[in-house]
Amino acid sequence: MLQDLVFILIGQSNMVGWTESLFGQLPDWLKIKPIQVEFHQHGRKMEFHQQPGGRIGPEVAFAKYLAAWYPGRKIRILKLAVGGTSIYDWARLWNPRLSFRMTESTIQTSLYALLKRQIEVSQILTQGNTVQAFIWMQGERDARYPLAADAYLGNLKAFITDLRREYASPQAAFILGRINPPKAQHPAVDVLRKAQEVVTTQMPRTVWVNTDALSKAADQIHYNTLGSVGLGRHFAYEVRRFYRP
Repeated sequence: MLQDLVFILIGQSNMVGWTESLFGQLPDWLKIKPIQVEFHQHGRKMEFHQQPGGRIGPEVAFAKYLAAWYPGRKIRILKLAVGGTSIYDWARLWNPRLSFRMTESTIQTSLYALLKRQIEVSQILTQGNTVQAFIWMQGERDARYPLAADAYLGNLKAFITDLRREYASPQAAFILGRINPPKAQHPAVDVLRKAQEVVTTQMPRTVWVNTDALSKAADQIHYNTLGSVGLGRHFAYEVRRFYRP
């Protein structure tokens, strides 16, 4: 029996979906979730249109493209994204004091631990299933702080290693979106973008996605509906490179 295809979507606000990325603005062909796709968020199974505020992230287009390419497979997607979070908030050994000192983050919980609980509750890794890919859209907060940006490469490598080990998925792809927020508010963005590129040369089965041409909201940080659709499509194409149908 073929295993289910499991994808874990994680990150900050551009993975959540911003106020200008709305389900109601999608073309009709994207509004219908493929029958073989199961989507989990906030510890429960839900439809895409049930997300808070009607917002959508890259998961909608991501699911649609994968369903077309793998028509005979069950696809399970779990998303955990929290706006404004630093990579320090996702660390396996979470240290809130360090996170605050490096990025002024005031988050009150370990996102690594929260992800672990939500994966356990969803039971998406039962019956021999493993993770095919972790999809990561994060880095804007760390790009505001030069010291955090300097440490980003090491933190990201540790995070990738911990995820693959935690979920017994050593061959899982790690696909990340290279950030491109305005430099005025994110003075260390070039350092962080370079780290996102370098990690793909040092960690196997790791690749970055170019987001520079995606359509954005007025703040030029967050993607609008069209941009979120494009981001999901880019992520799906990278999955297809690793897993040929």
